[in-house]
Amino acid sequence: MRLFRNSITCLTLATAVALCGLACQPPADEPDAGAKDAGTFSDASNYYDAWVPNPNSWLRNASESCGSSLLVPDPGEEGHLAAARLTPAVYPFQVLYVRYLIGDGEAGSVDCDSTLAHQLTLYVSSDAAPPESPNPVYSTTIPTADPSEIGHEGRVVKHDLTPPLILNEGEHLFVAIELAGVHPDVMCLPVNDEDPYEGDRNYWSTAVAAPYGWVQLDSFGLVGSIMVSAYGDPQ
Repeated sequence: MRLFRNSITCLTLATAVALCGLACQPPADEPDAGAKDAGTFSDASNYYDAWVPNPNSWLRNASESCGSSLLVPDPGEEGHLAAARLTPAVYPFQVLYVRYLIGDGEAGSVDCDSTLAHQLTLYVSSDAAPPESPNPVYSTTIPTADPSEIGHEGRVVKHDLTPPLILNEGEHLFVAIELAGVHPDVMCLPVNDEDPYEGDRNYWSTAVAAPYGWVQLDSFGLVGSIMVSAYGDPQ
């Protein structure tokens, strides 16, 4: 597993709007007191905050404004998982959906294919690291995407949780994403290596099944935050 420096450094405002979705817009019956002219936004993160009535509604592992590198599995690592730990500022917290980016295009000798079907798994734990032999609270297969759905920055996956997932005091949400494919046609995940890095929020599995042998990305000398987030309602 390695990081490949991406030629795309920042998300465009149009992509920020697509990422944000209707959940970021103010309720129809409330004045938009926090919003600014879209032309004044310097990055996607500020755009989100301006439109969300409660900034505690977002659980983020990175600002999502700059995904300057790609997390690329090496041959033999296909099917391994990348996981991010998300922590609410307020409990209990009701998670309505999770969202992440998948890179697309060439990364050295690898063809990052964002259309691939893959497994999305969610764990809840009060520990700082994902559980070795977990019982997931949610798992699903994200289907293959049509190439016409892939934007310039890659694929945006927004997955609704029905019913919503409740996090209680002291619990973290771990979002684990399978890096599917067969070399050289594999999934790659954008990471933000410009924001301050928190090692115990970014993990890689050393196996495709439990026990996963989770390790922090920086144990490989890789410093970057997987671009994963969740949206919900603080209770």
